[in-house]
Amino acid sequence: MKDWVVSIFFILLYLSSAAILSACSESDGPDGDTGIVRFMNAVADETLLDVIKDDSDTVVTGMGYLESTDYMEFSAESHDFTASRTGTFEEIATRDMSVGTDDDYTLIICGTVLKGDTLLLRDDNSAPPEGRVSVRMVNAVNTKLKVDAYVVPVEGPYPVAPVDEEMGYKKVSDYFIGVPGVYAFEFRNSSTDELVARSETVEMENGDIRTMILAGGIDGYAVDVLVDRD
Repeated sequence: MKDWVVSIFFILLYLSSAAILSACSESDGPDGDTGIVRFMNAVADETLLDVIKDDSDTVVTGMGYLESTDYMEFSAESHDFTASRTGTFEEIATRDMSVGTDDDYTLIICGTVLKGDTLLLRDDNSAPPEGRVSVRMVNAVNTKLKVDAYVVPVEGPYPVAPVDEEMGYKKVSDYFIGVPGVYAFEFRNSSTDELVARSETVEMENGDIRTMILAGGIDGYAVDVLVDRD
């Protein structure tokens, strides 16, 4: 963890990873241990996705573009997760991952139907300090586009806060601690400063954690807001 004052809003920067809700469960690992995983569809072609675990168990069906699941509990061991077009055997992407005991993950399916990819995030569910909120921002657009990320206060006296810069594909910002409030989250072209995408207005209350995902679809770019902790 390292401290860094960015503005009145973001007074502390710390490196970790975030996110939790609740889960579906399956059998425990060899020692009865489990971790949790959630899935998110950022495939630019905006297709519906199914996700199959270990070539046998369907764990997600009909997940739409910019949709995400709740956390699901899996045994703490190696698993293969394969994403395909809903109702077909057309494989989009596969991820072999080791689920750690009591660890939390977000698996993003991204790229395109013809060139699928995955981005695995380690999530940190620990609560921010009392009276604070936490945010991280992610570029899941599989292009050469680099973006700068900002928090834009909608209410209150706080200035716009830079979160990260020159974020290429699969770049994940550190977690930032800020104060509760109403905000929007922007990604801007690093070369031109033009707005690439802006999130919906988000009200963040004490203890909230959010992950902002920049995704690219057939109609342009969008920001998906993942609720990590309320």
